[in-house]
Amino acid sequence: MHKGFYYKLAFTNLGKNRKFYLPYMLSCILMVMLHFILCSLSYTDTWQTIPENAIVYTILNLGCYVVEIFALILLFYTNGFLMKRRKREFGLYNVLGMEKRHIGRVLFWETFFAFSASILVGLGLGILLSKLAELGLLRMVGAATDMVYRVSVGGLLLTLGLYAGIFLLILISSLVRVSRSTAVQLMRSQ
Repeated sequence: MHKGFYYKLAFTNLGKNRKFYLPYMLSCILMVMLHFILCSLSYTDTWQTIPENAIVYTILNLGCYVVEIFALILLFYTNGFLMKRRKREFGLYNVLGMEKRHIGRVLFWETFFAFSASILVGLGLGILLSKLAELGLLRMVGAATDMVYRVSVGGLLLTLGLYAGIFLLILISSLVRVSRSTAVQLMRSQ
């Protein structure tokens, strides 16, 4: 089969299954945005002007770790739900002659599209809202701030690397689920 076929099939699948993919994509975007905002806040040098900066920095770093763990659990759970709902579709592909490696290619492209959309929209919203979050936090602690807008490169790279790793793990998990199932098991699933 032509390589563009899997790309088009994955794109079509995302459109046809949008009622299942929409909550998944929204949770991915939300987690990327929250993680970037927290990392951006912890990497900014604004906290050097605050007397108790070590406490604020520690709380923000702890928040980053909590969001990372929560994102891993939430995204695996929502992807597992999505895979359960689509097993019959994968079984039909298998019965119609697609080998599991071809289904794997479709899953690769679907995961790639989900990752790309989540990163682009999530980081875009995170960049837009990070200064607002910084101003809100500085107001809560009663500190003054400058109005210079900076994009945290450290937060950007950390968020990009973390979610690339999470989506890679999700892809591997999906491939293992499909490869361990027979066509009959896939067709009987609900």
